[in-house]
Amino acid sequence: MASQRSVFLTALASLLVFVLAACNSNPGDPKEGITLSKVAGDKVTAAVGTGTVLTVRVERDGAPEAAVPVLFEAVSGGGKVSHEEVRTDENGVASTLWLLGTETGEQVARATVAGVTVDFTAQATALQVGSTYFGRNDYVEFIPGELPVILSSPHDGPLTPSEIPDRTWGTVARDLNTMDLTRRISNALHTLTGKRPSVAIMHLRRTKIDPNRDIVEAAQGNVYSEWAWHQYHTWIDIARESIVQEYGTGILFDIHGQGHEIKRIELGYQLNASDLNRTDAQLDGANYINKSSIRHIGANSKLSFSQVIRGDDSLGEIMARNGIRAIPSKSEPMPLGDPFLCCGYTLVRHGSRDGGTFNAIMLEHDTETRSNGNTRAVYANALAKTIVEYVAKHLGIEMAELQAAQVP
Repeated sequence: MASQRSVFLTALASLLVFVLAACNSNPGDPKEGITLSKVAGDKVTAAVGTGTVLTVRVERDGAPEAAVPVLFEAVSGGGKVSHEEVRTDENGVASTLWLLGTETGEQVARATVAGVTVDFTAQATALQVGSTYFGRNDYVEFIPGELPVILSSPHDGPLTPSEIPDRTWGTVARDLNTMDLTRRISNALHTLTGKRPSVAIMHLRRTKIDPNRDIVEAAQGNVYSEWAWHQYHTWIDIARESIVQEYGTGILFDIHGQGHEIKRIELGYQLNASDLNRTDAQLDGANYINKSSIRHIGANSKLSFSQVIRGDDSLGEIMARNGIRAIPSKSEPMPLGDPFLCCGYTLVRHGSRDGGTFNAIMLEHDTETRSNGNTRAVYANALAKTIVEYVAKHLGIEMAELQAAQVP
């Protein structure tokens, strides 16, 4: 009996060893026979904020492997990929877009399949002042400048590509002629100072994207719209960082259009009509300074905040002295019950509400101001003079002297 029991235990032990060995051999290991190779997008040289296409091929035992998920990520440089997971096609190929980040020098992106990785590198070069850069399919345009000023035009784009479906919610009205107005303001500033502001322009129609909204409302899930949104704001980020590094501070003017009955420019500081309808004493409270997109100016000015917003040296009153009707200003301090536009994602992201020394103001232009080339030209010259004076008074930068300081 003891001998039979011994034989049984020996057989059982052998069976357990066989089962454990079979489990540990893992014949279905997804890594087995897998190779991952780079097809395109490696070792490129491109300007910061521009993009390239990353393409890989997946094979198993030398044959293309279809329907395999490839994971893409931007590893360094602050960039982004358009698709973080892409399944291979029948040829074993998968691709994604890689938007280079704000850092110059080497940037790295990575593709991974079943634990197998390959890295892509790019040499990100600095943007050249005065050169014009276009994003994918010319959806976004950017012109780097030298002044401590950025001009942005988000809502006058004409492009309606079929790859981007129409947005199903949110405002879609086009701010006609604000793109041309932005260019005219840039040219007028160049005439006055000898140098140019940075300029960001969205060429997609507002039915496809709204870069003055957060990405959820702006792009509504379409990857190509999201890509354009990121590119637009990344280039503004780059300009903003460069300006702060050189000047210590700066300002963005976001150029919009409105169709309200009263013909005047509405100035947005991320303060709504209810905020502006308060008394000077109330508006001088820290809570209003801290919620504004010119928080840095308000907190550091020798003037009270109400004076910064609607006093003698406010943007609106300087505009008034240059022949431009604007609100808020000393002459028109409050909207009261009139329609008034004030706020947007661009002011929040690029202004100083959440800290920093860079400021942002939204300019909502009535239809008459932007109706034809002559009125736009007159206005652009007057606004350029206004900006030069405003920057000198509130940022302490004498842009009018830059031209005189240039060496022939």
